[in-house]
Amino acid sequence: EPLLGVSCDHHDAAAAVVIDGIVVAAAEEERFTRRKHEPSLPLHAIEWCLDYADVRPGDLKSVIFYEKPMTAFERFLVTHAHAGPRGFSAFVKGVSSWSGSKLWIASRLERTLSSLGQKNVHVLYAEHHQSHAAAAFYQSPFDDAAIVVIDGVGEWSTCSISHGHGHRVNILEEVRFPHSIGLFYSALTSYCGFAVNDGEYKLMGLAPYGRPIYLQQLLGEVIHIHDDGEFRLNSKMFDYQSGRRMFSRRLQAVLGGPPREPNEPLTQRHADIARSAQDVLESAVLGIVRRARQLTGASALCLGGGVAHNCVASARVRGEQLFDDVWTYPIAGDAGASLGAALWQWHQMLGNDRSPLPNGSPEVVFLGPSYDDEEVGDWLEQLGVDHQHMDSWSELNGEVARHLEDGLLVGWFQGRMEFGPRALGHRSILADPRHSSVVERLNTSVKNRESFRPFAPAILASSADEWFEVGGALPYMAEVAG
Repeated sequence: EPLLGVSCDHHDAAAAVVIDGIVVAAAEEERFTRRKHEPSLPLHAIEWCLDYADVRPGDLKSVIFYEKPMTAFERFLVTHAHAGPRGFSAFVKGVSSWSGSKLWIASRLERTLSSLGQKNVHVLYAEHHQSHAAAAFYQSPFDDAAIVVIDGVGEWSTCSISHGHGHRVNILEEVRFPHSIGLFYSALTSYCGFAVNDGEYKLMGLAPYGRPIYLQQLLGEVIHIHDDGEFRLNSKMFDYQSGRRMFSRRLQAVLGGPPREPNEPLTQRHADIARSAQDVLESAVLGIVRRARQLTGASALCLGGGVAHNCVASARVRGEQLFDDVWTYPIAGDAGASLGAALWQWHQMLGNDRSPLPNGSPEVVFLGPSYDDEEVGDWLEQLGVDHQHMDSWSELNGEVARHLEDGLLVGWFQGRMEFGPRALGHRSILADPRHSSVVERLNTSVKNRESFRPFAPAILASSADEWFEVGGALPYMAEVAG
């Protein structure tokens, strides 16, 4: 029986189809609409997933939504009541959004699926952190593992520790809103002039250029982190409960000045704030991971939730060797939770067994659409693009290598589209790092991004240890390497 998992209404809307415990298809809606972090109900992704999985009209009986909207709405009401009059305008806007669409996800899904020939589909719900934990564990190479999920907030939970064994996932502890290490990092992201839910990786990329000179102020006045993994935010430093902005004037005072506007130049001060925030994040994550080891006694660890996309923190966890092995789920954000919701239903609720996937398995990430040579050729003809068909892989590889050696940029397109935020060789831009001008050209004229942003090296897996201190290949770009 096919199961459809869906996430939407916040950011990174996605859909996934699971059949007999195997993820057959998964894709983000943004890949079809071409709008980054597309939040709307993923009509195109749902349609493509069902079509690819050959789910015929009437075959789909259940769709699982990745969180419980009524519980999330309860949090919205409680926190805005606590915020009082200062959050009234945001409250009015939020109520309109919730009452207009978010609370009616079941009827919206039913209408969408009915338009695709799938009628009388039962809508089920998993909790937000259940979906994250399920995705991280059930797609992992482990039969037994601790699971740490850290994100901004899902319903009430902002951090959870679970124990996965066989086909079962048991959530053991959680930290609840408003105390959130993810929202702390997002607030500092916003303070440095980057967009929340989009610019956190920019703050991480800026951090190595700074010094942690604000670390003690942050740990002393903004967030308190204990060795047992518990952390508490000083609510006076933040304003996300009112919905107006992420931080308060008191945080500005701690950081010694006003926030950066998005169009203002970056200074050394912003790099120092980024480094200090990154150090706080890593300290909090390590405390939570230590607590997970103590609670579960497991020798392996799975990391999930949006904070797991902070690949510097994930690498720090591995480097501390608190666990024998660490698995960072490469689609750790809300897109991957669509897949997790379906897997949660199949394994946890229906009690079906699972087989761990080997590390590096293509079934983890290469889950989207693909196109054969004829389709690509027809598309190029329609656009009037000059092109040449190669007779063999060796001929193609030789031509690409010559282009790279000449300092040219190459768009590399093959196989099924990646699921998640990482370009892993199926939809990638290739360049030769020996050409210093290539980096500037990529950043300025192709990707239109800041100069401090890093690139990912691609080398033969067999040569990984010759170049990096990684202890083996990192196939999913989920951690940094020294």
